[in-house]
Amino acid sequence: MYQALKKNSQTAYAYSAFKFGFKTFNLWPFDSEKLKKMPYIHTTSLIRHETFPGFDEKLKRFQDWDLFLTMAEKGFTGHFIPEVLFTVKTRGTMSAWLPKFIFKLPWQSKKVKDYKLAENIIKEKHNL
Repeated sequence: MYQALKKNSQTAYAYSAFKFGFKTFNLWPFDSEKLKKMPYIHTTSLIRHETFPGFDEKLKRFQDWDLFLTMAEKGFTGHFIPEVLFTVKTRGTMSAWLPKFIFKLPWQSKKVKDYKLAENIIKEKHNL
């Protein structure tokens, strides 16, 4: 990631594909419109110190999405590295990945309701 930032002096941070448990997240190049729709950049990114606005400590979830939206609002962009550079081990202490169909079921678990509530907090904060 450091090399990507050295080569791309106009970008504020670098991020890559990664594995989360058994699933590989291949992602895509930075797109501010896509970022407004979904949190796709992982916190394990390398951010230039001078562009880092800090985390909103009031948020309990989606701190990373909020961070990258805030940076985009300030005109900062990221550089995507299309290779898996790290693996997130699931231990039950952080958000767990859920397949898309879980969010479309007629009944919703507490986990899905909490996810949607936290998502709405970010959308309201950033006028999305």
